[in-house]
Amino acid sequence: MPRSKRFSTLVLVLVVVVVGTLAFRTTAPSQATASKGPRCGVVVRADDFPSLQAAIDAVPVEGGMVLLSPRRYVIDQPLRIRHEDLLLQGSGPASVIEKHNRQGAPALVIEPPAGFVSKTGQKERLWRVELSGLRLEGNPNSGHGVVVENTYGSIISSNMIEECQGWAVVLDRDCYGIAVSANVLAHQFTGGVDLRDAHDLTITGNTFSGQMPKTLAVRGRCPRVVFTGNIATGTPSDHRLLQQSALQGNIFQQE
Repeated sequence: MPRSKRFSTLVLVLVVVVVGTLAFRTTAPSQATASKGPRCGVVVRADDFPSLQAAIDAVPVEGGMVLLSPRRYVIDQPLRIRHEDLLLQGSGPASVIEKHNRQGAPALVIEPPAGFVSKTGQKERLWRVELSGLRLEGNPNSGHGVVVENTYGSIISSNMIEECQGWAVVLDRDCYGIAVSANVLAHQFTGGVDLRDAHDLTITGNTFSGQMPKTLAVRGRCPRVVFTGNIATGTPSDHRLLQQSALQGNIFQQE
């Protein structure tokens, strides 16, 4: 090949490499932004934001996942999830949300904002929220662990919720189709799961440990609940008050 032609070819290759590099730099997400997930929505890395609440708020309306690192996150105010199709995903027990609030406020609240209309067209109903792989720590002066209100088709699974002054999980204001499964709910100062206004849900495979006044509270009519495969040590329960429900394979051991 003539020298001039080889030189022209080399120049063309260099131009292609430079243009490709510039294009990648302009399209790649920065560290403090959310990256596209495998499906719709985005993956938000909590450590790229100034607070855990800011990371949750960064999830767009299409939904996405907020990913927590194996570290301790300290909060002074309740975390609020007001998005649909959102997964708050920890890295296991090493992803700790430590609540410093001492005025009786809950650690995490899942509820639709006022005037919210879901993707299904329902007013003030939140759909498809999941909490998984987290460890939530309260203190003797804190409130409930997780409070869920006006939420449908959601999951609380594989978490450790400990040392809350109130209940570990509260389901209120027409919660429907919720699954509370495979959690360790330990050393709550009031109790494990409080069903205030909930129906058509499952509470399965959870461990209620430590001296709690009550494993399960049933307030009013909470029909069609599957309460199976749970173990509770030293705590009474209202599970017999459930209506039109399945109660099987639970162990209640009084210490």
